[in-house]
Amino acid sequence: SKAQRRLTVPEAVTWVRGQRDKLIGGAAVLAEYADDPGSADYEAIQKRMDEVAPNVADRAWGHKYFSLLYPNLLDHFHVVGYQQLNLLRLHKLPYEGMYDNARFFSGIARQIGVSTGSLSIVLNRRDGNPCTYWRVGTNPGETGPSEWPRMRDGGFAAVGWSNVGNLSEIDHSSKGKDKVRALMEKHYPNKKSVVTRTATQLFYFAARVEPGDIVVAMRGSNVLGVGEVDGDYSFVEGDGPFSHRRPVNWRSVEEWKLPKKEALRTTFAKLSRHPMNLVEIERRLSSIEAGDNHQHDEHKKADSIVPPPPPQLTGIVRRIKAALHRKRQVILYGPPGTGKTYWAEKAIDELAARSWFDCSYDQLTDEQRQQLHDQGAIEHCCFHPAYGYEDFLIGYRPVLTDGAVGFEAKKGIFAKLCERAINDPKRDYFLLVDEINRGDIPRIFGELITVLEKDKRGKSMTLPLTGDPLVVPDNVQLVGTMNTADRSIALLDAALRRRFAFIELMPDSTTLRGASVGGLPLGPWLDELNHRVVQHAGRGSRNLQIGHSYLLSEEKGIQDKGRFADVLRDDIIPLLQEYCYEDFNALEKILGDAIVSSKRQTIQQTLFRPELRGELIEALLSAFPDVTATPEAVDADAEGETSEDEELDEGLEEEPGDEQDEKEPAA
Repeated sequence: SKAQRRLTVPEAVTWVRGQRDKLIGGAAVLAEYADDPGSADYEAIQKRMDEVAPNVADRAWGHKYFSLLYPNLLDHFHVVGYQQLNLLRLHKLPYEGMYDNARFFSGIARQIGVSTGSLSIVLNRRDGNPCTYWRVGTNPGETGPSEWPRMRDGGFAAVGWSNVGNLSEIDHSSKGKDKVRALMEKHYPNKKSVVTRTATQLFYFAARVEPGDIVVAMRGSNVLGVGEVDGDYSFVEGDGPFSHRRPVNWRSVEEWKLPKKEALRTTFAKLSRHPMNLVEIERRLSSIEAGDNHQHDEHKKADSIVPPPPPQLTGIVRRIKAALHRKRQVILYGPPGTGKTYWAEKAIDELAARSWFDCSYDQLTDEQRQQLHDQGAIEHCCFHPAYGYEDFLIGYRPVLTDGAVGFEAKKGIFAKLCERAINDPKRDYFLLVDEINRGDIPRIFGELITVLEKDKRGKSMTLPLTGDPLVVPDNVQLVGTMNTADRSIALLDAALRRRFAFIELMPDSTTLRGASVGGLPLGPWLDELNHRVVQHAGRGSRNLQIGHSYLLSEEKGIQDKGRFADVLRDDIIPLLQEYCYEDFNALEKILGDAIVSSKRQTIQQTLFRPELRGELIEALLSAFPDVTATPEAVDADAEGETSEDEELDEGLEEEPGDEQDEKEPAA
């Protein structure tokens, strides 16, 4: 509750008893129908549940409880928005109540012979998260020319009110809405009668639309196209009256009419009043994907069917794409081992595949992947102290001509990439700069720092070395990686920081879920290890944590003792020694006195011998008592040694320590 108050013990007991009674009452109602779900009157169930279990039955936790008790009567969508999305994509008109909607899922599950739980899982994987449906007008006025051809061909949705300016940094709360209203009053004083309505529309377009939302381009009640939002808001100045934009994959450009008239006199509005309209939108989209878009005019049919787009981006790759769309260059930064280069390469491969072949990277053929390499769509370099301007942009290189040594101006990796991109403006080109902070960035970039900004792209600048023009086209995108253990973002050149977006990647123990070594669960152990690093490694220790990739092998958590011991001895401990500046007192507090001796200033190297692996794990379990109490540790302890450990041990000669390890439990 937003208005929380402290309860006395009697008040708390009374409240909990009330919740219990509602749960019991709701369960009793559902029990009456559980034996024969096919004959259940779901409308009556909804009404009775509202009566006997108010503020419980309509909550996600309450619905989850009831669905666990009666899984064949109820579905496993515990939020009404998820129910409605899946029903719309099944071309069903949803009801308002979760129990009323269950009739559809229960009926479908019975028809195809699966449980409602299995059906819910399949639908959830197919349909994803709930989205919002938006109407966008395509005419700047009653008689103005239509913007639809530009939207359709350019792959975007747009609205007017360009004088308001760029709203990229607008607050997404009510404060942002008030700011947009003030800007509208300032720049459009003759529109005061409708300023609140228009400000709301513009605010929603800039701040409330999300990637994955559905946009319906309309002229009056006629639908001109339906598409999926594919990125963040941007402002394009001086390119027509519609400057506020959102990238959209137009999946259908067939013209038709909504069944019910809605939001006709608005430029941008949510479509939600008539669910029948949403059902028809989903029906049209599914017919496009199924190749069942029947039209009498064959020529019109050929023009209107757009191939279905590649799967929607998620997670870090989606964040990288959004940052590149906004800035054209981004830096992934964080402690060592957090996957910065991995995610940079993954994002560039994926975005290049979509730009060049309109499909995901996994869908590319070997020939297409080779084409990306051969045609220079992706370049890769690594900055270091000796890397210079001449390597990156242009410089004089020695050449041998007729036996005489001379010098010739040759372009660097970035200048060549820009040249290729200028000659191929419809496709994106990418440069990955690994360890970008290890180079002298102002010297390497030189005057490039001026034309790198998004709004300076396409403008020419003269290179002082040769007098040649330098142009950075809009379709060049730069991704850098930066290890914050080497250098903080605060130490980067301020002008450079303004031109890049920054995405922080920190240790992620969830990638190690289920991985354990001899009863030591790696995820909880890594969390506790990093907690101690932050406590004891001194100033800036947040950037000195241990990344999860040290404990990964082929994208899975390490599960054999030998590999874990090698990583701990050769990778993690040397890194911690560096972080602690050889302060063995701090190192002992991090790893425990069984592994580190602060008095002798040494690491107990004997623990890393193959025959003492069990003792090493026991030393860690003893040094990290909080980890041994986690559910992951209990599960890991029950599982015992992995088969991989046994295979590795087969090649060792039997020693007394080995027999001891086999008989005694790990923890």
